[in-house]
Amino acid sequence: MPPSSARSAATPALRLWPALGLVALLWLLHFVPSIVEELSPTVLMIGFFGPAVCALLIVIWWLAGSRAPRREKVSGVLGLALIGIVATFLAHPTVRGLGIVGSAVPLGATAFVAGLVGARWLWPSRRLAVALGAVALVFGYWTLVRLDGVWGDFAGERTWRWRPTAEERYLAAREEPAGSGIVVAPVADAEWPGFRGPARDAVVPGVALAEDWSDRAPREAWRIRVGPGWSSFAVAGRSLFTQEQRGDLEVVVAYDAETGAELWAREYPSRFYEALGGDGPRATPTVADGGLFALGAEGFLHRLEPASGEIVWRADLRVDADRKPPMWGFSSSPLVVDDLVVVHAGGEGDRGLLAYGAEDGRLRWGAPAGSHSYGSAQLAQVAGDVYLSLITDAGMTLHDPGDGAVVWRYDWPIDNYRALQPLVVGDA
Repeated sequence: MPPSSARSAATPALRLWPALGLVALLWLLHFVPSIVEELSPTVLMIGFFGPAVCALLIVIWWLAGSRAPRREKVSGVLGLALIGIVATFLAHPTVRGLGIVGSAVPLGATAFVAGLVGARWLWPSRRLAVALGAVALVFGYWTLVRLDGVWGDFAGERTWRWRPTAEERYLAAREEPAGSGIVVAPVADAEWPGFRGPARDAVVPGVALAEDWSDRAPREAWRIRVGPGWSSFAVAGRSLFTQEQRGDLEVVVAYDAETGAELWAREYPSRFYEALGGDGPRATPTVADGGLFALGAEGFLHRLEPASGEIVWRADLRVDADRKPPMWGFSSSPLVVDDLVVVHAGGEGDRGLLAYGAEDGRLRWGAPAGSHSYGSAQLAQVAGDVYLSLITDAGMTLHDPGDGAVVWRYDWPIDNYRALQPLVVGDA
């Protein structure tokens, strides 16, 4: 009897078609975000977590429907677990967690099935060794790379882990400013005081842009390197205020609008990282009442002097809201109303929305306002009165600016994130 016939008689052939079907489904789900015309959180979640679920189903197939001998099944699961644990331990911190689950696990499951298909005529111990070897190669690759960021369709930007990051290259080449010679004038009325402009509606009043740039294209005035972060800019005269990350320091910094020269930088120890958003602060500084207000990703709220960057006062949202930073960090851009600075913290009870005295930084009031949101509080005029409006995971609320009391609430709970700003439409 030929060797292959002897093996077939001793060991039933693997039932591979369910695994091949799961691999096909895995890759179909992987490409869903790129083939669907309109992206939504549901589509993105399907494209990211769907392949991982298929990988789990492949393991279940191996145990329950593959026809492999019991010893081979147990050895296979233990081998997969060992490879996953070792790879996770050796992987770069940016790859652990979502990087392993979203990419390495589906690719490893595909390699496992491909190895079984390619070695299906070998003895069980040998075909399993081939399959696990293929998985080890896939996971081995993931121990050598680093995740430098994730695009909106959840596609990761990877590079070899030993290469310097953009931030490391920036810090290595950065020279301490010798002094711009520019005197930062005291801030009165800021043209663009903070997040999304004067009314937080992303409207630039009194400016019209040419629709045809073929004859008069915009000309780049200057370009500089900055540290990572998600902050945009507040603009007052020649001063551009923003936040960025420099190593283990969060930085509130002012640049000259005409030259890009650094006017001043206020650093303090803090570094927040999250796999999808990366490093750095999330919120945008606010210029108001002669001060500059900035909230860092770990929850440090500062008032600084716009002309010098000197710290006037500091508060810690982790203490005042009695909570850890949310998954993506504190991202609420401060809103200054009368003599109050309002930020969303997402603490329990009446610690969702917090208001501090603009002059002294003392906590004035707290109000319930959901546990997490990418959004920031903004003013809305309804029925002739002005309220604070905010959209969170719990829904939408209107608050009295004076004491934070909830005057109107629309319950609209959601487990996922919200990244919307409310807008009053028509006569209200």
